[in-house]
Amino acid sequence: MVLHARVVMDLREKLEQEISFEQVEGDFYSFKGKWRFEQLGDHHTLLKYMVETKMHKDTFLSESILEEVELYRHFGIFM
Repeated sequence: MVLHARVVMDLREKLEQEISFEQVEGDFYSFKGKWRFEQLGDHHTLLKYMVETKMHKDTFLSESILEEVELYRHFGIFM
């Protein structure tokens, strides 16, 4: 399933540590998170992505995601 949503973000950077973001306008009730960078030696970096979202109730987007989650549960597939 492919879902499309419009989001305008406010980005903040902590140099060489993380980039955080938060929705200031868009299709979600709230959408925020960060990319965190962890050095793994001289030539490698681990990138972690964390996101927290809330959708408006009774939207096509939230209904579609709920249907997909139920489908995964039904067939024993976990994301």
